[in-house]
Amino acid sequence: LDAKNNALTAIDVKANTELDTLYVNGNKIEAVDVAGLSKLSLLDVSGMQTLTSLNLEGITKTLANLYIVSSKDNALDWKGKGKFTLQTSSLKALDLNLKGASIATLSINGNEKLMSLNLANCPQVTTLQVQNNPLISTLDLSALTALDQLYANGNDLTEINLSNNTALATVNLSSNRIASVDLSTLASLNNLN
Repeated sequence: LDAKNNALTAIDVKANTELDTLYVNGNKIEAVDVAGLSKLSLLDVSGMQTLTSLNLEGITKTLANLYIVSSKDNALDWKGKGKFTLQTSSLKALDLNLKGASIATLSINGNEKLMSLNLANCPQVTTLQVQNNPLISTLDLSALTALDQLYANGNDLTEINLSNNTALATVNLSSNRIASVDLSTLASLNNLN
């Protein structure tokens, strides 16, 4: 279904159980509820400054692509599959719940207003890209025990604890304000920036 770039303020697709692609980007919708649409593989809600609620419950086995760009200041609870990308949004806080999802890569880059990032419910993430978010001063990675690639350059980090991330092979912490970092638990580390 392609309903992008209209003046929609609401959309109800819950009865469309065969829906596999939904483009509602560029509208004025506040809430998108696609819970239970078990065949949905692509959802584009980008360009919606009004988006405050996104319900993706029950589609963890099918959703491969989710696009959220320029959404309203809010927190999202995302249960999905594939790669999660959040770029150049106006979010101030992001609280991700990815337990039970097969997502391996998180890409949260270039978000000038993002101050808070909760990754406590993302234990299966192996690649984390949190780059160029100038207001991110702390990053708790303790729950990401499977993490093997970390790209956290261009933030405002003053310290980081990597003691629980023993699988890390690649770490990029350049362009932050970190004075020192303990790498003693990173036996697999082969690339440090």
